[in-house]
Amino acid sequence: MKLTWQNKQEILRIIAGFTEQDNDRVSAEVERVVESSKSNPAENAMTIFLAKHYDFDLVEVAQDDVSAQDMAQTFVWDYVTKIVQWDMAVGIYRRRHGNQEAA
Repeated sequence: MKLTWQNKQEILRIIAGFTEQDNDRVSAEVERVVESSKSNPAENAMTIFLAKHYDFDLVEVAQDDVSAQDMAQTFVWDYVTKIVQWDMAVGIYRRRHGNQEAA
């Protein structure tokens, strides 16, 4: 689906208008996605990235730091939240404009 600037603005308004129930559904879906992962994808990606620039043992020690793990977990949670919100809002947008897409 190719979105115009106006489409994106409408979708952002849909997200801004989410009810508490909508936000609860978003949180439940985020939890399902994030908790189903056996490892943190942000930490995995950072390990690969940092190992190209620093000694692997140093990277490993730094990643053992709880604050680094918390940052990675927060990043994944926030990023997945953004995707789930957009997925829900695009679904609402499509239902509202279903006839226009077929034209």
